Amino acid sequence: MMVRWTRTGSSYRTDRVWRFDGIRSGARSLKQHMDKNKFEQLVGRSLQRLPKKFLDALQNITIEVEDEPEDEILDDMGIEDGTLYGLYQGTPITEREWNFGNVLPDRIVIYQGPIERDAANDEEIEEIVLDTVVHEIGHYFGFDDETLYEIEDEKFHRRGKEGKKEGR
Repeated sequence: MMVRWTRTGSSYRTDRVWRFDGIRSGARSLKQHMDKNKFEQLVGRSLQRLPKKFLDALQNITIEVEDEPEDEILDDMGIEDGTLYGLYQGTPITEREWNFGNVLPDRIVIYQGPIERDAANDEEIEEIVLDTVVHEIGHYFGFDDETLYEIEDEKFHRRGKEGKKEGR
């Protein structure tokens, strides 16, 4: 099953679409498994945690949850271990011309399987989901991977300092 959040006007519509997603051969067994509905709720809550000005700027975009990335996508991206948490497909708003329009929605996919395999517990799943949603939405706004990784590293560095202060 795939869940799709579609931005229509000022709200999101949720559609449930049944679909089989094959697991890439050689995929690792799940370390942590979360109920599909709970995982979908994490993605929805991650969207709600975005600053209002960014959430309001999202137009003509779907956010979907799938079990695993397709082999073709992994091959195209040169990913051999199947570890792809999310994917943005579309035209970033920074690359759109004045006549851009009348197109299918941009698409963000969050992959549950790889996230679960890399997380030790539900809290880590939630953290990875939030980071992945923010990362993929960053692509929608025109940020490249290098810039997004720098932002994520800065966030991780700040989080580490806050943890040290709390531990004193």
